[in-house]
Amino acid sequence: MIDNDYSIWRAFKNQYWPALYFIDAQGRVREHHFGEGEYERSEQIIQRLLGEANVGSVPGGVVSVEAAGVEVAADWDNLKSPENYVGHERTQNFVSPGGALADRRRVYAAPAALGLTLGGIPGVLMAVWLVKSLPLDIVRWGVIVVVLYTALTLIRSAAEERRTVAASVPAGA
Repeated sequence: MIDNDYSIWRAFKNQYWPALYFIDAQGRVREHHFGEGEYERSEQIIQRLLGEANVGSVPGGVVSVEAAGVEVAADWDNLKSPENYVGHERTQNFVSPGGALADRRRVYAAPAALGLTLGGIPGVLMAVWLVKSLPLDIVRWGVIVVVLYTALTLIRSAAEERRTVAASVPAGA
């Protein structure tokens, strides 16, 4: 079902993706499942509800799926990218040099590996060494700058989110 204006999403007060709501013939939500997985259980719930609704012969068991191409499940052990949404509206932490370009074609490049090399435990150890070698006044001002930058970034992000939500709500809703 397509819910471009999120009216069904909001009606269910949904906070999950994917979310499955199993509704019986009387329109009551009988079961739900949030997140990926439990496909066999979902199929069994549908079969049970169809049987209760007397829609005819409902085959038992679960369907065997032969996935190919883009239908194949993700190779989570070798996946080198976190989850992302289709579309730029909800994309976060985009690291390609030059950033994302909304509604335009662009060839994106992988970020420089230096940031990855400096991260983690080596990055923390380098930061500790650097901070310990600086005068206290410089460290204090550095912390103030980081806190102010973070606060301004969060305020700007919240304002943008508020504008996006306000723009997606139909007039008079």
